[in-house]
Amino acid sequence: MRTLTQTVLRPLVAVGGEQAVLAVAGCIISNACFVAAAVTLYALGQYTLRNERLAYIASLLFVFAPSNMFMSAVYTESLFAWLVFSAMLCIARRQHVVASLLLCASSLCRSNGVMYAGYLVWDVVVRREAWIGKRWTQMVVRAVAAAGLVAVSVLGFVGFQIYGYRTHCLQPLYPNHPSRAYCDGLPATVYGFVQAEYWDVGFLRYYTWSQIPNFLLAAPMIVLSIAGIYTCAAHDPVRLATLGWKRRPSLQTASLDTAFLGNRLLPHIYLWVLLLAVATTTMHVQVIT
Repeated sequence: MRTLTQTVLRPLVAVGGEQAVLAVAGCIISNACFVAAAVTLYALGQYTLRNERLAYIASLLFVFAPSNMFMSAVYTESLFAWLVFSAMLCIARRQHVVASLLLCASSLCRSNGVMYAGYLVWDVVVRREAWIGKRWTQMVVRAVAAAGLVAVSVLGFVGFQIYGYRTHCLQPLYPNHPSRAYCDGLPATVYGFVQAEYWDVGFLRYYTWSQIPNFLLAAPMIVLSIAGIYTCAAHDPVRLATLGWKRRPSLQTASLDTAFLGNRLLPHIYLWVLLLAVATTTMHVQVIT
């Protein structure tokens, strides 16, 4: 933001002031990342679903989601979405090193970026196709490589926690004040402390009578998510339960290139289940919109 303000938008500083131009720069960056995220999601959808129409509809739903105001505001959502979708696309293309670097940036941008490292483990080690024609020694090497890729992916998150710990615990701004409680915790995570201390985020903490309106606000998206997961799973529950290693007998001769029958969709369904579970039990449930 500051670089854009001091270069391309510098002539506007004399007119509106630096703070106003910084806000404009933030909006430009967020909206540019929003567009890039939508385009990347479309490309990812084409690969995963093998259906251009479904990929196009998915991109439109992303663009016109109820929460898209956060994608256009000066916020991290658009950048995070672009980084994650780009990482997913790189993983689909077997560009694992590039994907790990993108996920590293995403985990620096937002802490929940660490969850997406699971895509690397899935693609390198778990999926059935990765084992075809491989010896055990080769799979051990792949497992070690996957661990290295995951380590790179979470470096952004770890680096930010180290920065927070050094700033607030080792070199506090106010040395005479008592250190914060999270400084004594292991691991000392700034983000987790802030969420629990100031936002009251935690397992089932949101389940109070006063939060019923927020649960009602989130209800349509929760219902749609459950319906979507069920629709995908109902085509072949055996495949879903066995991580794609087995298929329901009636589908043994079915084409694997359809949207719901192929293994390409499986990691996205597992992530969907995980995000839905976390959103409904631990987060402020209304953010699911």
